[in-house]
Amino acid sequence: MRFPILGVIVLVTLAGCDSDSEEGDSRKPVPPAAEAQPTSDELTRRVDALCKDVNPELAETMTALTEARDASRAGRASLRETFETFATLLRRASAITKRFETRLRAIEVPRSETAFYDALIDSVEEGSSNLRRQVSAAKAQDADLLRDLSVQGSVINSRTQGVIEGHGGFRFCGRG
Repeated sequence: MRFPILGVIVLVTLAGCDSDSEEGDSRKPVPPAAEAQPTSDELTRRVDALCKDVNPELAETMTALTEARDASRAGRASLRETFETFATLLRRASAITKRFETRLRAIEVPRSETAFYDALIDSVEEGSSNLRRQVSAAKAQDADLLRDLSVQGSVINSRTQGVIEGHGGFRFCGRG
């Protein structure tokens, strides 16, 4: 059986979090005008620093997913072992991206950047949801669903890349 490279979604190939645990909109409120506002450049630097922090871990996880897929294709791992490995690695990606999202939500956002920030948060949340479904599919050993979710993950990644590239100024975000 052929396994896809799973779409690990996380901005820079960044992904997700547990956003369904709270009701309502969990976006960070924009502070009143009287308070000092961070600049757009500060926002870019802070988000880029988060990407720089998680990129190595996500790249390592993606490499391990590819290696697990290749081992299965070569007959070096059973189907059960492969799905267990996928579930473990996808859970790791979810934990990494949950940390990313938590830190992203803690960043103060200039009013002029709320549209970008909201689009970024939406992308991370969408990727998180996809990752959670991939974990479930791996645990259920459902290769067809896992493949479909991987394709959806690739589409989400492309949209996220567009958000990042459309903003500009990033050195580490959006580098897959």
